[in-house]
Amino acid sequence: MLTITREGARLFAQLTGQPRFEVFAESERKFFLKVVEAQLVFGGEGNEQAPQVTLFQNGREQVAKRTTE
Repeated sequence: MLTITREGARLFAQLTGQPRFEVFAESERKFFLKVVEAQLVFGGEGNEQAPQVTLFQNGREQVAKRTTE
């Protein structure tokens, strides 16, 4: 599971069992991490909530669909 959280203007990503890391905007829907070579791309268009996010890391793509808790 990939958890995305926001604290003020800062965005964070955390995979289950991993530490939480800040992510940084490359564009409106593309983000990157500084601690590892990884990118996050949020799906959707315009101002709608992203239905999914794709994690690109180590030559792999992992899609995480939005859930509500």
